[in-house]
Amino acid sequence: QCYVTPLVAKGLVQSVITGGRPAVLEDKSLTARQREVLQLVAEGMTVKEIASALDLSPKTVEFHKSQIMTQLDLHTTAELTKYALVHGLLASD
Repeated sequence: QCYVTPLVAKGLVQSVITGGRPAVLEDKSLTARQREVLQLVAEGMTVKEIASALDLSPKTVEFHKSQIMTQLDLHTTAELTKYALVHGLLASD
């Protein structure tokens, strides 16, 4: 027998449904910049690193992160990361 977490199980089901392609971000309410910030947060970058990479102030990055969390009803960075993973926003290595 093999046991997997619910997140892994969901990913496997989505993989079968999409033919192995990652799921596309379904929530169209996020702007392109918010999706970009979400992806970098999920990849483990700090606010300062994201600000530098996107040529933004750290306060602007914090604002985007806060707006994303509010819009998606997420409360932690871990939840943001899980959301990005499930919706195919993380680049596969």
